Amino acid sequence: MIFEVSVLDRRCIDKLVSQEVLAVRVSGFIPSSLALDIAGQLMDCGLCEQKEDGEAVLPGFSFDKVHEQPELIDRYFEQAPACIAALRRCCAPYLSPVDTLRCMLDETWPAGSHLQSMDGRKMLAGLPRILKPDMCFLARQDVLEPRRPRAQPMRQLACNIHLSVPENGGELQIWQHLLGDEKFDALRDGSPGIDPILLGEPSVRLKPEPGELVIFDSRLLHAVSPGEGSPHMSLSLFIGYRGETLPLTCWS
Repeated sequence: MIFEVSVLDRRCIDKLVSQEVLAVRVSGFIPSSLALDIAGQLMDCGLCEQKEDGEAVLPGFSFDKVHEQPELIDRYFEQAPACIAALRRCCAPYLSPVDTLRCMLDETWPAGSHLQSMDGRKMLAGLPRILKPDMCFLARQDVLEPRRPRAQPMRQLACNIHLSVPENGGELQIWQHLLGDEKFDALRDGSPGIDPILLGEPSVRLKPEPGELVIFDSRLLHAVSPGEGSPHMSLSLFIGYRGETLPLTCWS
């Protein structure tokens, strides 16, 4: 169910898209001390002032907000370059872990990897998220809906580079099933996600470590349990897979 490695390589993507595993853990993707330093710098830069949904304050926002508010589409694309630049600036003099991941995907995947584009415009890739102690991330499933009927079929993988984690709790939970929109909306009952209690025991439960990269199929229901002690901070983005002969794409 979980594929644990110390180096990101092609097997990580292959095992996820073939559904051989539900999650990949890349331990020490960046050194734990570096992860904690970057977490502190993001806090000092003010990038991790928290919104209600755990998304951090940046010039931009995640693309899933666009589906909820179509009038934000132009604003999303206008602010994407500034958002990427802000993250790099706040990580300096260290390299942004998101840039490291994007380079490694390009080096690892035979057809390479690049930023996702839509209608000729580049998307954002890499958003800080922070969960304060006792705050949970309700169960959800993330899918980038194609905007054109003939859009290339795509599998969507969620990536989280964990910078700081709570002393207790803060576990990622994944359920090995998909819900249709109607059932998902009925269970969430107006809230951003579903209370994990309603879903039973998860298929995967893992507690990440600082500096660890975790990748999983974002279409599957997933949640993060409340933590105790330090806040849970990570950098998140998605990988789009369209086949082994085509490039991977990245966005947030």
